[in-house]
Amino acid sequence: MDTINEPISQNPTAEFTEESTGIFKEFAKALKIIGIRNNTILSVSQSRFAFKYGLIFMLLPNILLFILILLSGVYVGFAGLLVSLAQSFLIIGLSFLISKFLFRGQGTLGGYFRPASYSFIFLFLTPLMVLIYAPLPALASLLAFFLVFFGFWNIVVLARSLKHTQGIGMGKSLASVLIALFVLSLGLSAPVASQLQRGEPASPNNESNEIPGDLPISEEQSQQFDNGFPNQVISQTPAPRQSVAPSSGETTWDDVNRETVMGGMSTHVMNQISNGIWSGNYYNPAVP
Repeated sequence: MDTINEPISQNPTAEFTEESTGIFKEFAKALKIIGIRNNTILSVSQSRFAFKYGLIFMLLPNILLFILILLSGVYVGFAGLLVSLAQSFLIIGLSFLISKFLFRGQGTLGGYFRPASYSFIFLFLTPLMVLIYAPLPALASLLAFFLVFFGFWNIVVLARSLKHTQGIGMGKSLASVLIALFVLSLGLSAPVASQLQRGEPASPNNESNEIPGDLPISEEQSQQFDNGFPNQVISQTPAPRQSVAPSSGETTWDDVNRETVMGGMSTHVMNQISNGIWSGNYYNPAVP
């Protein structure tokens, strides 16, 4: 009888009871987290099942994308696959460390990782967009728009998750995520930028400064030289130099920006993968 009058525990974990779970229920929670439902963010951060489903939401899109790459026969490279796989993990880890040591956050990495991993549910749009890139380019462009939109909105969702799980203000949480993204973008763009600085590929917007050593001689000029007029000056109108589009294997500064946003995969590579899936020959010039 004495326990009836005892005060209710103020432990925040007591506010949330463990519910029955499943992939569809957790998917619905992920959508609520994207909608910034504070109660859902707190409950997922303390759920013992959320870590498993968070890994599924982050890894399954990359597994599907890897299967599409194998079916297409396109060589993407180990670095591109690794960046695509690790990008979301790096964003979560860096933003947590910045909030912890720069802004003195009080929470744990696990408590932040659970709702943060749920917020990356929009990555399922990536393999779908790559798959329909060739047969339905208009719909693929629409999905690309939503992918970019959710990518920027994810910054707000991650900041709100930091705020509720680390006990810091919204401004500090947002600054932690932005600093993490800035550091990550520098790390992703550095290898491609180093290739451009070494002069391996040329940007399509840059004109070539090379001057050909031997100009072609027409038949009329050849006859004039043969007739004994070597000193006659033939006026020629120089042809304007035109920028040359890079070949499929070259990397441009535009690719640097695309690879930073899309996790090591440019739109050109996406087009190759989609064409490879539907045609069986991604490098066929006849394929649009």
